Amino acid sequence: MKYLLMDTNIFLDMIIDRKNNVSKELVNTFIKLLDFNQVKLIIPSIVAYETNKHIEEQLLEVDKRIRNAIKAIDEVYGINGYTIEGLEVKDYKNNSKNQLNILKERYKTSHPQYLSEIQSLVQKIFKHPNSITIEDNAILNAACLQRRIYKKAPFHIEKKESFADGLIIETLLHIEDLISLSDEDSVIFVTGNTSDFSDGTQKDTLHADIQKDITTKKLEDKIKYVNQFGKLVSIDLKVEVNEAHLNEEFEKELRENEEQERLQLDAEIEDYERESVGLSSLSGFEDNFLDNFRESTFVENVVGLFERLNKCYREAEELNYFYSEELPDFISAIEIDSIKDFLDKWNTLFLENKEFLTESNINGILNIFESLQIKSYMYDFSECITTLPDCIDYGDTITFYGKNRKKYSLKMDELYLSCDNGETDQLDITLLNCKGEPLEMGHINITYGFVEYDDDGNIGDACDEDIEYLTTRITSALEDIVSEFEESIEFDKAILKQLQTEFEI
Repeated sequence: MKYLLMDTNIFLDMIIDRKNNVSKELVNTFIKLLDFNQVKLIIPSIVAYETNKHIEEQLLEVDKRIRNAIKAIDEVYGINGYTIEGLEVKDYKNNSKNQLNILKERYKTSHPQYLSEIQSLVQKIFKHPNSITIEDNAILNAACLQRRIYKKAPFHIEKKESFADGLIIETLLHIEDLISLSDEDSVIFVTGNTSDFSDGTQKDTLHADIQKDITTKKLEDKIKYVNQFGKLVSIDLKVEVNEAHLNEEFEKELRENEEQERLQLDAEIEDYERESVGLSSLSGFEDNFLDNFRESTFVENVVGLFERLNKCYREAEELNYFYSEELPDFISAIEIDSIKDFLDKWNTLFLENKEFLTESNINGILNIFESLQIKSYMYDFSECITTLPDCIDYGDTITFYGKNRKKYSLKMDELYLSCDNGETDQLDITLLNCKGEPLEMGHINITYGFVEYDDDGNIGDACDEDIEYLTTRITSALEDIVSEFEESIEFDKAILKQLQTEFEI
C-alpha cells in the first residue's frame, strides 16, 4: 500500500490551477483513485484545518487578480505622435475592460456556489474511507516545539513561523506510531513548499535536517519526497493510475509534468549562466528578496519606530491608570470644606493650560472629572493590539495606534514576482488611516538583471540586479505619527508629575 501525506498547498492546487481556473475535475479524479483501494491518504488535522481555512482566500485571490487585470488595462496609455495602423489604444482598453468586467460579475455571482461545492468536495476527500486523519497529540506537539527550539527545518528560516509545517514533519517522522505499516508499505510526502522542506540547492531533496531525522528513525526506505503533484501521478503512482484506468483523466497533470521537467531544465541552465557572472539564480530570487527585506534599512527603521510605539503604549497604560483611577480617587476623598482651596490651587497650577482651567465651585469638580474621563479614554489601549513586532516579514499587514487612539495600518502588496531575465517588478507598501485611505506610499523596485552570450560564448550585453527601496515617505510619515504620540505622552507625564508633587498624590 502507498500512503500519501499531502501538504495544504497540494490540496489547494487541486482546486485552483496555475491559470487560476477553479476546477472540480482534478478533485473528482483523485477521489476515484482513492476509491480504487490501492492508495491511502494521511491527513494531519492541521492540513485539514488550513485547507478549509484557505479555500475561500484562494477563491478571493482569483477575484483580486481579475480586478488587478482591469486596473492594469487602465494604466495602458497611447504614445503621443505615433500611430499604429489598426491599433487604437482607447478601443483596445474599452473592449478588454468590458470582457473582464463581465467575467468579474459572473465570478461574483457564482462565488457562493463555487465555495459551497468545493468545500463539500474537499470534505469527500477528508472523510473518504481510505483517508486517515491524524489528530494532534502531546507527543507531536512536544516534538514540534523541540524542533522549533533547535531551529531544525522547517524552522531553519530566521524569523519565520512554521509550526504547522513542523507538525506535518513530526507526523511523518512518527508515522509508525500513528498507523500500522507493513514491510511493503511506503509513505510519499507531497508538497510544493520547497523553501521550507527542500534542500537549498536541490528542490527535489528533503532538507538535511529532515533527512537526518528520517535516517535516525530508520525510515529512509519507507519515505519518499515529491514536490509536484504531476510527478506524483505520472511517476510514483503510475502503476496505480494505469490499473485504475485514470490515465486520460490525469492527462493534464501527466502532460504538465513533462512540461515542468523541460522548464526546470531550462531554468537550471539559465541559473547556471546567471550565477557564473555573479547574478542570483532566478529560482532562488524570491527567497533572496525575502532575506534582503528582513535585513533592509527600511525594516530596521520601521522596527525602531515600533519599539518607540511599544514604549508609548506602556507609558499610556500608566497615564490611563492615573487619570481613570488614582487622580479621581484622590479628588473624591477631598472634604467639602477643602474643595474651594483645592480648585484655587488647581487653577493656579494650570494658568497656562486652559484645557484644565475650571470654575471655583462644585461644578468645577464635575468639569475636572469630565476632563479626566476624556484623558483616560485617550490612553485606554486595553482593547487594542499594543505589542508591535520586533521583526517584519514581507507581506505582513500591521495595525497600530497613534495619538488619541488613531488607527493606522502598514500594508504590503502580495508577493508576486516575475523572476525573469531582464525584467523588473514593483512592490507597493501603503500606510493607511482608520478609513483604509492611503496616507503615504512607498515602493520596492526589483531589477533581476540579465546576461547574454555572443556566438563565441563570450559575454555580450548584461545588466546587474538590484533591489531599491523607495520608502522614505513611509518612514517619514511613521516618524511623524510616533513623534506626535511621544509628545502627547511627555506632555501628560509632565502634568502627572506636577499633580503628584503639588497634591502629594
